[in-house]
Amino acid sequence: MAAKESHVRRLLLLSSSCLHGCEPFEYAKAEIENFFGSGVKEILFVPYALKDYAAYTQKVRDRFGKIGLQYKVTGIHEETHPAEAVKNAQAIFIGGGNTFRLLNSLHHLSLIPLIQKRVLEETRDDRITEYLELDPKYIVLGLKEGAWLRVEGDQATLGGTYGGRLFSAHNGDSKVHSTDIAPGTDVSYLLRGQLPPEKA
Repeated sequence: MAAKESHVRRLLLLSSSCLHGCEPFEYAKAEIENFFGSGVKEILFVPYALKDYAAYTQKVRDRFGKIGLQYKVTGIHEETHPAEAVKNAQAIFIGGGNTFRLLNSLHHLSLIPLIQKRVLEETRDDRITEYLELDPKYIVLGLKEGAWLRVEGDQATLGGTYGGRLFSAHNGDSKVHSTDIAPGTDVSYLLRGQLPPEKA
C-alpha cells in the first residue's frame, strides 16, 4: 500500500482483542479513543473474517460497551450498499480471524480499493489548503483534536491539549502557509480578520 505525497496513512493495528488479565480491547482502550478522536461516533465493522457475521458484530458491540467505548457499531453486512457504507463511514474497523475468508469477501464485493482509498484519505490540512487556494482572502484556524476556541466579546483564546493550526495565503506569494498555534494563545486578531502581529 503506497501513499501520494499529499496523503497520509491512518491505521491502528491491534495484535489481538484480548490480553491476559484484561477485558477484550481494554489494553488498547485509551489508544482507540485517541485514534478516533472526538469526531467519531459510529464505526463500520467488517466481520468477514468469521463465518457468523451477526454474532461477530454483536460480540464487538458487547465488548466495546463493557469497557466503556461508546461507539455505535454497525456491521457492513447489515448495509444494503456496502461500497457506499465504506465511502461514508466515520471509521472502519476490520475484525481478525480467517484472513483468506476476509480477503475473499472483500475482493468479491470490490471493497479493497475503496478501503485503501479511505486509509490514504486526504487530511483536513489538505482540504483547508484547497479551500484557500480557491478563496485566498480568508484566514482559517484549524482546531486539532482536543482543542477548543473560547470567545468573550473581542477576546478569543485557543485552549485544549494540542492547540491548532493557522492557515493563510496572505503572504505575497499566492501559496497557502500554515503555522502551529499553542494552547493558551490569544487569537483575538482573527476576530478582526487579521494575521498574528508578527505575520501581518
